Amino acid sequence: MTTDERGRAWLVWQGARDGKFGVFARCVDGDGWHDPIHVSAPGANAWNPVVCSDYKEDRVWVAWDSYDSGVYNVRVRALSGGPAPKLGEVLTPEKSSRFQAHPSLACDRDGRLWVAYDEAGSNWGKDYGFLYFKAGGQALYAERTLRLRCLIKGKWKEPEANPYSVIPADMKEYDELPQLQDDGEGRMWLSFRHRTCRHPRIDGWSIQARWDVFATAWLGDHWTAPVELPQSGGRNDMRVASQRDPAGNVYFAYASDNRRWTPPNMVARNLSVAVSRFGGLPRPADGKFRDPPAPEADVPPIHPHEAEQIARIRGYKVESAGKTYHIYRGDLHRHTDISSDGVGDGSLMDLHRYALDAAALDFGIVADHNMGDDAEYPWWRTQKANDIYTITGSFISMYGYERSVPYPNGHRNVLWLERGHRTLPVPKRLPKPMAEDTGKLYAYLRQTDGICTSHTSATDQGTDWAEHDDALEPVVEIFQGYHTSYEAPGAPKTTDDKTDRVHGPYKPDGFVSLALAKGYRLGFQASSDHISTHVSYACVVAEKFSRQGLIDAIKKRHTYAATDNIVLDVRMGALGIMGDEVRTDKPGLDVTALGTGPLDRVEVLRDGEVVHTETPAKGAAEAKFHWDDPKPKKGDEASNYYVRVIQKDGQAAWASPIWVMAGN
Repeated sequence: MTTDERGRAWLVWQGARDGKFGVFARCVDGDGWHDPIHVSAPGANAWNPVVCSDYKEDRVWVAWDSYDSGVYNVRVRALSGGPAPKLGEVLTPEKSSRFQAHPSLACDRDGRLWVAYDEAGSNWGKDYGFLYFKAGGQALYAERTLRLRCLIKGKWKEPEANPYSVIPADMKEYDELPQLQDDGEGRMWLSFRHRTCRHPRIDGWSIQARWDVFATAWLGDHWTAPVELPQSGGRNDMRVASQRDPAGNVYFAYASDNRRWTPPNMVARNLSVAVSRFGGLPRPADGKFRDPPAPEADVPPIHPHEAEQIARIRGYKVESAGKTYHIYRGDLHRHTDISSDGVGDGSLMDLHRYALDAAALDFGIVADHNMGDDAEYPWWRTQKANDIYTITGSFISMYGYERSVPYPNGHRNVLWLERGHRTLPVPKRLPKPMAEDTGKLYAYLRQTDGICTSHTSATDQGTDWAEHDDALEPVVEIFQGYHTSYEAPGAPKTTDDKTDRVHGPYKPDGFVSLALAKGYRLGFQASSDHISTHVSYACVVAEKFSRQGLIDAIKKRHTYAATDNIVLDVRMGALGIMGDEVRTDKPGLDVTALGTGPLDRVEVLRDGEVVHTETPAKGAAEAKFHWDDPKPKKGDEASNYYVRVIQKDGQAAWASPIWVMAGN
């Protein structure tokens, strides 16, 4: 909020309209609240609105960041003339292919408009993961630096003095969430949050960190050395508010979760709010500004045809047995800084920015470890975010979390239809509690009407498949963007005891093929885990796009896993679709695979063995065929059939099995 020079108050906010988030403004004066104004351009998601008033004119300025150009850039717009304002042109302080977001605004006494924001790399949220480190994408929290622009007589300038000239060398990375505040006497204050991490890793995964607030002031020709604000340590996304008084003092208000530097996890403690006051600086010199440097050449997008590919998936229909299904792309395994080992993953807002924009998902889950180690506040924040970022008809933020119990029990992500359920604490690592834990998890899922999905199965975070409940654990994460595939020993994209790994020791008895060999009914999905982006999709084939519709489809194993925007449709005639159980003496599959590039092969596997390979024509990105099993297995046990798609570029997809019992 702000007040303008005529005493009116202005409120700006982000709200969902017509399937997208927009930025809105509203004014209140002696006549009450006036009509809301849609400030941002429709058709794209707009985020992080801020507002400030102009010293010289009857106007306020509104800024936000938008994905309207396929990357995040800051937008600024003037609202002039009071409660029913004239809307100015939408301005862009800096055109760039880099991630630019979280703007802050301030006007100084000379009428200059200042804009600060933070920046990360190009292709933010695109292909990144263990097998994709050199694919050209950037993880959500790989970097953050501060940017500044000033609007002077209609032209964007920058101060000649750069705040990084006074920021110490060990603080030049992970600076974000700027807050500008003029003091009315010609100085411009800037606060920002800086991450300090005990254990960062070269791939971006990090553990043990805190963010502290620092403040510096512009004095016309230089910046003051940054000062750490006391009691400001906390999580990633804790915002700063500011104000000034008539004497030229500046105040910064901020929250802290009072995490300490003590290992191992530097967990959040009690929350508190503090205010720091700054004043007494010398008079500023005349402001010195310059033209910004020429913009860098745009980095081309990794996926120039992604919008068309996503439209193809959303428009595809699976019609079987009188029912019509659609494909919904999602991610059932994403982390934020709520996880103690998630300080390289970004915030709750970063996760949902990625889901809604960079990946254009239909659904996702905040899968932090026990929603913040079973603490009440992060549990509440997580489920509140699930509701805030759900847009009816466009995106669903699913309720759930990751429950991380080591091998042989396994890490599993829990999913619920309704909010309000608390997490089930992880057992102590003693023989009896560990031996009983999977049974306790299943009892808990029955009580709360939940389901779960195992992941990272062939590692020390996985399972030996000693216990399984088909109804409570209907799908498995067969491919993980953060690591590899866990399909079967020697299968595409898998590791072994000799290859590099990001997870712990290799556990071959956790491969999905061994669970299928035991007769377990498991559908397939692919998801991300830490830091990975845009290389793993849980594709759900559902009749209705709702929480209920998605959960029902997952329970039926109507799913497939993919590393790219691949359409995969596998049916056994009119008897069933992928995930179903059928009875027939003549099993035959109808397969449609629509790739994002030339296909290498489409394989049919029966009980873990390749029984048919379809080789498309050279350069073909699509395959459609019917295959009849010439020698179906007979007996008392069902055979499972599934399809695996491999593209020339290595992208892949796995259809959930269809189980076939011989007989009419």
